[in-house]
Parts: sequence; C-alpha cells; structure tokens
Amino acid sequence: IDGGVHRLPEVALRDQQRQAAIESLGWRVIRIDAASAMNSGWLVAFLEKELGL
Repeated sequence: IDGGVHRLPEVALRDQQRQAAIESLGWRVIRIDAASAMNSGWLVAFLEKELGL
C-alpha cells in the first residue's frame, strides 16, 4: 500500500527497483494507493479480480 511519499521521484525509483527484484524471483506485485485501500469494499473487489477469486 503506497502513501503519498511514494510519488516522490527518489522513492518511486526505489520502489521500481525493489519491485523489479521481487518480480525477477517470480512474485507478482500489486500496488494500491493508500486512499483506495481505505475503501474496504473496493479493496476486496479489486483483490478478488486481481487474484482471480
């Protein structure tokens, strides 16, 4: 879950590098902004869709 700080260029770059490393290990990264995560109904529906549930 990404808060506003993740929009800063240096933080976003670190996030991209970390995500690439994680994905290179075969993991999937699902990024969600903090404001959206506060809406539990939306969050559950989004995760069900993304995870194919």
